[in-house]
Amino acid sequence: MKKSILISVVFLLVLSTFIIAESFDVGIDCETDLECQDVFEEYYCDLEIGSCAYDIPEEEFADIEEEPLDTTTETTTEPETTSSSLSLELLTAVSNLEVRINSLELGDNNLQQQLNNINSNLQSISSKLNEIDSVKSEVNSVAVGLAGLQNDLNKTSTELGTLEKSNSRNKFFIVLFFLIIIGVTILGIMYYLKRKEKQLDPKTHKFISKHIKEGKKFPEIKGILKAAGWVEEEIKWAYKETIKKNYKEYVQKNKTTPTTKTKTTTKKEASKTATKNQTPVYDKNKMIAIVVIGVLLLGGIVFLLSGTTGQAVKIQKLVGGEVGGESGKVTYDVKCTPPHTLNPSQDGCCLDTDSNKICDYIEEQKKVVGKVESGAACDDNLQCPQGDLCINSQCQQLSNIYGQQVCESKCTYYGVKVKAIYSEGTEEKVQKECKTDNHCNDYISETSDQCSETYQGTFCVHKPVVEVYDLKPKQGSYGAAGAIEWRILDSPAYCEGENAIVPIKIIRKKGKEILSEELITLNQGETSEAITHPLYDGFTFKLKIDKISKPVGC
Repeated sequence: MKKSILISVVFLLVLSTFIIAESFDVGIDCETDLECQDVFEEYYCDLEIGSCAYDIPEEEFADIEEEPLDTTTETTTEPETTSSSLSLELLTAVSNLEVRINSLELGDNNLQQQLNNINSNLQSISSKLNEIDSVKSEVNSVAVGLAGLQNDLNKTSTELGTLEKSNSRNKFFIVLFFLIIIGVTILGIMYYLKRKEKQLDPKTHKFISKHIKEGKKFPEIKGILKAAGWVEEEIKWAYKETIKKNYKEYVQKNKTTPTTKTKTTTKKEASKTATKNQTPVYDKNKMIAIVVIGVLLLGGIVFLLSGTTGQAVKIQKLVGGEVGGESGKVTYDVKCTPPHTLNPSQDGCCLDTDSNKICDYIEEQKKVVGKVESGAACDDNLQCPQGDLCINSQCQQLSNIYGQQVCESKCTYYGVKVKAIYSEGTEEKVQKECKTDNHCNDYISETSDQCSETYQGTFCVHKPVVEVYDLKPKQGSYGAAGAIEWRILDSPAYCEGENAIVPIKIIRKKGKEILSEELITLNQGETSEAITHPLYDGFTFKLKIDKISKPVGC
């Protein structure tokens, strides 16, 4: 037992000497002494091994090195006690070191997690800042657009006010002009009726009558009067007045003595006389004057009456939703006077003779067009039940074009950029190079030997007429000289995250008569099928939605 104790003491002494000579490596990597002293004050950084080390004081082993070892029990008591204390200190230091290492590792993990959280927060802040910058730029552009729109509205309001004043002034002058004409006409008639007629001199009448009785004709009498210095017009007038006066005297004489006849009167002359008695003689100039004056009077009366009668369509300007408002959005309210009512688009009037608030032409069409059930195929809105429309050749409600109905926030669009692509046989054929599939959708393909079915490559196409429109809801255009009208409609509100769908009304007409109405729906970048008219076989066109303008966030 003693022998083993002595061997252990010697081993510890040798080990302690080696530790003193080489220092004790605690196993912590370091570069500076401060890193080791954070763990334990007595530790330092041994740069040769790159680890923290600990030196055991030499004085603790000085006595052991100087005194010789004895095999007695007394000589081994002090070294055994010293080595035990050192071992306890080392174990305590190692234990403390492990605790601190665990604490540092835990702190390092927490610090790394905090750094990750900070990085994610910074990225989120950066994205928010980018969104704010984007919103600011869009707000600025919207502000500029609103300012321009406000200027346009103010300018339009000013122009409309000027136009209304000009129309009122023109109407006043027109009425005044016609009143002046009517007054002058009445004065002229009064003067014409009351003026004294030119009287024929009795001597002239006697002179011309004498020559007539002598059997002389008008040319002979005209020559005699011309030789006396008469003007040709005066001669004609005097001759006519003499004939009229003689005829009146003859008629008057026949009335007083109807049975008396001269011996020289023949049956033929008597017949002529009877005919003249039945047909009164009128002044041609007087008749023309009376007709002209009557036409002018009638025209003036019709014009004045047209200004006092009601109109079928009355358009009122509203400012801020009020008549005569001073600020706000400028709109126009359409009002119809009986027997008219608003058309389905509420932008005009139509005849409503039975006062049931339904246009007469719609009632006539309903009698011809057969009804179908909701969800069935159709080609006219009149075929669908009440509340349904013919959308994409199927009867359904406009609100059903979007799938999701319930959501927290909804969106609508306020503008659409539309391309109308017209195809005509007289257009020039060109070579079109399409780099990718569907790159040539704005061109209607005329298939040839070199054409590709996928519209990719170089092939022959008709170069169509492409018209571009920037429109708001309730705006549109027309084709085929007004036979086909198309109009962008207000879309139902859709949930945020859904794609906006643009409903377009297609109206086919024959003159003023509406043949059919239907709706098609298009997404952004989508092109419609060919739109045709039953009365125009060679006319087709397509509609393409190039861009849909939506509020920020939709």
